[in-house]
Amino acid sequence: MDDSLGKTALFAIAVVNVLAMVVLVPIGLSLAPGDERRVWFARHWSWVSAPAALSLLLPAGKLAVLLAVPYLVAAIALWLSTPIRDKVLQAATWSLAVAALALVANRDDWELFGFSTGLLALTVAHFHVAGFGALLLLALLARAEPGPLATAAGRVAIGGVVLVAAGFLAGAWFDQRFGDAVELVGAALLTAALWSALALLVHRSSGPDRRAALGLSGLAAVTLVLALTYAAGSAFGFSHPTLDWMVATHGLLNASAVLVTVLVLWVARPREFTTGRQLVPLGIGPERYEAAADALLRWDMHRGAGAFVDPATPVATPGLRMMSRLGPPLVGLTAPCEVLAAAHEPAGPSGASTVMHYETRPGHPFEGDERFEVRLDLPGPDGQQPVWLDVAVRSRPVRVLPKLGGPVVPLAQRTFVRLCARTLRRTPAPSRT
Repeated sequence: MDDSLGKTALFAIAVVNVLAMVVLVPIGLSLAPGDERRVWFARHWSWVSAPAALSLLLPAGKLAVLLAVPYLVAAIALWLSTPIRDKVLQAATWSLAVAALALVANRDDWELFGFSTGLLALTVAHFHVAGFGALLLLALLARAEPGPLATAAGRVAIGGVVLVAAGFLAGAWFDQRFGDAVELVGAALLTAALWSALALLVHRSSGPDRRAALGLSGLAAVTLVLALTYAAGSAFGFSHPTLDWMVATHGLLNASAVLVTVLVLWVARPREFTTGRQLVPLGIGPERYEAAADALLRWDMHRGAGAFVDPATPVATPGLRMMSRLGPPLVGLTAPCEVLAAAHEPAGPSGASTVMHYETRPGHPFEGDERFEVRLDLPGPDGQQPVWLDVAVRSRPVRVLPKLGGPVVPLAQRTFVRLCARTLRRTPAPSRT
């Protein structure tokens, strides 16, 4: 095998590797059927994937290795924690560990098993995408469409991935032509498994899902034919695409197909409602309470936090339907809501409460409701009455952008509440006649 790679191909491989580590693996793990351990890995994967991705931006050396080693440790731990009975997922996590090992060797400029650093970079991409990604999709298909065909496709794919790895090693240690032949058999098995799975997917789907499955099948057919052509050419010595050309076509198309499929599945998965509550101090005394309560009911709190609310919007009352927007016109996220409850209690020595509770309406990025309460507490030992903003949220994303936001969404929601509290702390007391 000619393992020389140009700068453009190496750059494309680095991009694929970053996307695979930072996006494909954590999202894929969140989709995978399994126990709480796999869920834990999915939630915390960024702690090891972000440094590993950063290591690819640095020259090979001790610092790059230091950033990549936690990724290897996590990948091995994930593999060892995956039950053997989940054969396809076992193989997927094993592929991930192989990719992580190749990453560490590449960052150390160490020619592991005699492979050049360029070929090791390609190994990282191959075992992330054709190993972990493809096997994960087959595991998901077997769960969604249980039956002998899906089960057989998964087992054949495992054999294909293992034979491709064996071919790499055989070519490096024994005879290159023999290794290429083993790789060809592995590529053929993996191709047969994926085509069988795609045929099952097309057969069982309908409408827009069927069209999407057909499009994915067409893309997969192109990329897999390229892989077979390259493997056969290497094994039998006839003309075949160069490695650079394969990276630019088969590699990028295959990575795109797997990544887009995983993202689509992740976006389309059923979502449970999540709840959250924040209690933020606003200041001291009845005047601060009245100022904050007024800003809450008049929507000035939302405006001060960065949302656009039409100045003509009435004061919040039960049954009021209003519209806010985050971002500029045309491209911003519109958020239609209906007020469920709105009530104001005047400040007094025994405390007071002002509440606004609204639910989302069709067209809102989320489904759910949000309750804001500005509360004046009883006087403390020092005689002062503290003022609080108490926010309770129950929501789940329904539009694509917040669904793609993943763990960023709760952070954005907490940030918005903090901005609301800052606005209420700075709002001047209203003039009352």
